[in-house]
Amino acid sequence: MSIAGGKLYTIGNQGGQDVVSCLDAVSGKPIWRHAYKCPAGNFHGPRATPTVADGLVYTLGRNGQAFCLDAETGKPKWQADLGKLFGAKPGDYGITGSPLLVGDAVVFNACLKGVALSKATGEKLWASPGGVSGFASPVGFEQDGKTAVALFTADALAILDPALMLLPKLRELRGELGPLGAQIADRDRLELIGEMQIKISGCINACGHHHVGHIGVLGVDKNDAEFYQVTLGGRQGNDAKLGKVIGPSFAADEMPEVVARIIDVYLKNRHADEHFIDTFDRIGLDPFKNRVYEGRAHGKAKAAEKEAA
Repeated sequence: MSIAGGKLYTIGNQGGQDVVSCLDAVSGKPIWRHAYKCPAGNFHGPRATPTVADGLVYTLGRNGQAFCLDAETGKPKWQADLGKLFGAKPGDYGITGSPLLVGDAVVFNACLKGVALSKATGEKLWASPGGVSGFASPVGFEQDGKTAVALFTADALAILDPALMLLPKLRELRGELGPLGAQIADRDRLELIGEMQIKISGCINACGHHHVGHIGVLGVDKNDAEFYQVTLGGRQGNDAKLGKVIGPSFAADEMPEVVARIIDVYLKNRHADEHFIDTFDRIGLDPFKNRVYEGRAHGKAKAAEKEAA
């Protein structure tokens, strides 16, 4: 929910309709509601908080129904169907993420790498190619004195210029990505690696779908210490498979080197134009496992070493 000017704005789903509601923030008394047809879906309802600014309310439904409503009356100023207009497709949880206002634009995490509309008229400013949308709200931040937008898309982190949708070179983001990102954030190395999916989950419910990543990482907390379980060989699609656990878990500061060693084994063993998953299927788990654990303590053993030191 969002609160502005003494009013509370929220969105839900009732009887096959999304319902945007405005209530008095103190008494809870309904002021207005705006409804439109939308199935509840397998995980019921929309997954986007209304964004309120300058007397307007911006909302997003699970199938890509974008609205700009008058904050006082609930009457639509404009509306846009991101699915029909731009080919935005819902993921497992629908098209999600709260609208982000940046300058004259309202940005949605829809399509492969976002959609931006005029916040005043709903006209298209730019749109990435159609496809499955991400599961996170766009986030604005400052980079080199300019406003940029970060999007967790369905398969990557995208950094966008909200005006022109330009993608900065990944090497320019190396300092922002931390040690794990720095292992792969060189553009030449990325081109050499080719197609590879790293999926990371921060909970046992596999919220990041780590189990179907080519490289999967599951983070867990044990006795106030972080450990990471690594799986290899997972994939989605018609030939979907769960990844295989490579071995005992790793401490947090080991993970950049673990990923680097996995990638090195792939590059040294792949055939021409072979993707990571193809190389893994051909040579199996053992070459990766042997290299990762070669000459090193890991996980609990390393944590015990640190405590003893």
